Amino acid sequence: MLHYVDMLKRTLLDKNYLEHNESFHIARCELSSRSPDFVHDHDFFEMFYVETGSVNHHVNGQLQRLDTGTIVFIRPTDSHALWSNSAKATIVNLLFTADTALHISSRYHAQFADHFFWSNDPFPRSLNLKELDQQRLLKDLMHLIAGPRLLAHVEGFLTQFLVSRTNEEQHHSTLPSWLRDGLSRASEPHVIKQGARGLSAACGRSHEHVSRVVKQHLSMTASEIMNGRRMVHAAKLLVSTDSPITEIAQVCGVENTSYFYRMFKDFHGMTPKAYREINRRNPIDPGDLRT
Repeated sequence: MLHYVDMLKRTLLDKNYLEHNESFHIARCELSSRSPDFVHDHDFFEMFYVETGSVNHHVNGQLQRLDTGTIVFIRPTDSHALWSNSAKATIVNLLFTADTALHISSRYHAQFADHFFWSNDPFPRSLNLKELDQQRLLKDLMHLIAGPRLLAHVEGFLTQFLVSRTNEEQHHSTLPSWLRDGLSRASEPHVIKQGARGLSAACGRSHEHVSRVVKQHLSMTASEIMNGRRMVHAAKLLVSTDSPITEIAQVCGVENTSYFYRMFKDFHGMTPKAYREINRRNPIDPGDLRT
């Protein structure tokens, strides 16, 4: 964490993002490489997940470098700004009202006191997620994007995610080192295209052995894991390129386009076309707010 020069500050309001009766706003966007002219605080709570690349996070007078897989829990009083620190960086941004945060903290005070959004630390709390946790989180976030913006939906997502963190970290510490290494490479394009066989090659073990150990430790098949990676990779390509959907399916190793459409909708809760349209909007630029 580095000291950074002071910047002008603006305050963002939830009314600029939320329609009538909405409890949260969520969207995915690509960050600019240009640093903003100001930081902002807000009257809402915010969580952002670094999906790809590396980002600069200017927060409370300090500069942080955040890499892929980092999730940050922003409180209303935190003053911050984000911009890309790599050739391409994308985040998924979730904001929800102070009333929603109060509802969750009052209901689950014992679990969340002084943690996550409710920390009293000078800087917001953050987590660095393992590869498989990143995949699961992104799937849940995409379903939030596709669904109605209701309190029950954001409360369900947040409580499930926050309560699961300690158990997930303990669980992943038991994975064999060769499987952890293989999973860390499983998002490389050439591995994704090969699917489960690509994961086995990345692990340096036989396909049968990898399949058995994956099922034992993760309660998922190797194909389920790699199909998830394919859908994450497809989503990135839909937003970052103008490639036809049929071409993206082939790049991801899915030759049958109809099957690709079914897989994508099951994972993201919407069609590839709808995903591309929704996620090419930039929701985090404070200079482009609804009035």
